[in-house]
Amino acid sequence: LLLLRDQSAVEGKSAIVFGVSRSGESTEVLQALQEAQSIAGWVTAGVTCYQDSGMARMTSCLVSDKGKEQSTVMTKSLSSMVMAMQSAIAAASGQPLYGEELERTVSEVSGVVDKAKRLASDIIQSQTFNKTLILGMGALSGIAQEGCLKLKEMANVWTESFGTLEFRHGPKAIVDKGTCVILLLSERAREQELKVAAEMKDYGAYIILVTASAGTDTAFADQVLEIGLPDVSDESRIILYLPFLQYYGTFTAIKLGLNPDYPKNLTQVVIL
Repeated sequence: LLLLRDQSAVEGKSAIVFGVSRSGESTEVLQALQEAQSIAGWVTAGVTCYQDSGMARMTSCLVSDKGKEQSTVMTKSLSSMVMAMQSAIAAASGQPLYGEELERTVSEVSGVVDKAKRLASDIIQSQTFNKTLILGMGALSGIAQEGCLKLKEMANVWTESFGTLEFRHGPKAIVDKGTCVILLLSERAREQELKVAAEMKDYGAYIILVTASAGTDTAFADQVLEIGLPDVSDESRIILYLPFLQYYGTFTAIKLGLNPDYPKNLTQVVIL
């Protein structure tokens, strides 16, 4: 929006531009919002964890006060801001079901965090991987990317994410014994995604499934984390997939003798 606007958005149409910044001070975000405010028909808004930030002073913001954290790496702030955005969208939709599903999701968080911590710790202590690949599609595509980011930031380990069905084409060439494949399993495409995971198991990969519910169809996996709520939409459940990915990065970093809260080259706020 700031440097290549004609390649990413169409002027002359109404638009709302959301800035997302934990600190509310990230230079590129503030500059992009300033640019958007100069375009006729465009409205700006933001999502942050700090009510007194530059972004909150610049435009209307959802403020997730409970997302404040000391760590350089975003964990609870990311989950909190995602839920804030989803709640706003649910309210704007005028469909009560979405809000009800999000309330049910929040009620499950603490239990999922505890299970995710135990499982991630056990796996990292007992296994050694030469690479980790994270698969997800639809609403879970961005969550898979976020999991990769946590592992890169905390543990300085290279990893990649792929759309689940995309992965069975060229990318599966990199799978071998010693590869960990984490599949964020949707309910909407469950059968097709599990076929991909089973194929990777045949190539020697260690398979971890993060799923709403386990069953006979998931028995082939090396580890299965049940996060619950199979009857809600994949979209409403997405924050429940994050704790395992965050703990996977945390315990990998600790195993490598690194501090997951303060990675090299990183600061909490990117100011240019």
